[in-house]
Amino acid sequence: MSGTLKLDDATLSAIVSALNQAATRMQTLSKSVQGNDVDVVGADPLIEGITKMQENLGGRVGLLAICVNDLAGKVKDVGTTFDAADRNLAHSAGGHRVIA
Repeated sequence: MSGTLKLDDATLSAIVSALNQAATRMQTLSKSVQGNDVDVVGADPLIEGITKMQENLGGRVGLLAICVNDLAGKVKDVGTTFDAADRNLAHSAGGHRVIA
């Protein structure tokens, strides 16, 4: 490894896509866990504990999905910022640089 960070539009797009897909899958999992209606046999405190655990787990996975989706937005913002900085540098160079 050279220690040089290189990010291009394709790499950033792939990261955003992967994060969005992960968030979507986590949202589906969250809804599935929360909506899972399973018969539990045992004492009432056990049943209440399992039900609360199921709700908490589904809620936490849903929260994680929201955070991953926000992260995808931040990565997209990074690409936008790099593009703007690149354009500004090209413009301040007096048009000697060509941006594709």
